[in-house]
Amino acid sequence: MDQEILTALRQYGRHRGREVSLDDPAWEGDDGDTITLGSVLPAPGPGPEQVYEDRDEAERLRRAVGMLPARHRMIVRLRYWRRLPWRDVAERVGCCRMTATQGWRQALGRLRREMDPREDGAAAERATAHKERATNGA
Repeated sequence: MDQEILTALRQYGRHRGREVSLDDPAWEGDDGDTITLGSVLPAPGPGPEQVYEDRDEAERLRRAVGMLPARHRMIVRLRYWRRLPWRDVAERVGCCRMTATQGWRQALGRLRREMDPREDGAAAERATAHKERATNGA
């Protein structure tokens, strides 16, 4: 049905020989109300649920990165947030490129496990244990 509506909109615009406004009537409903083109098209961009889910996922990622060992955390931040080439990442971390990429792979594996929605309970337990170790100096 959506494709039919889009096809009709395209034809409507061509046949009228002008730009189509979203306020133009598309057709009349069974109850006599006029249906506008804008009322049948999806809103552009992500909806509110998607925005919330994206924010939630970004916050979960920040927490997961914060739980990485310091060296892995530094590698992830330099590579992704600062967008440094491997040569510069390795230099700042104080290792060779191969060691930096190995640390990156290990960090991504851990992040993948932390971000897996099936692991929510286990992730919370690991976060608590991590905080306890940090507090106790272990």
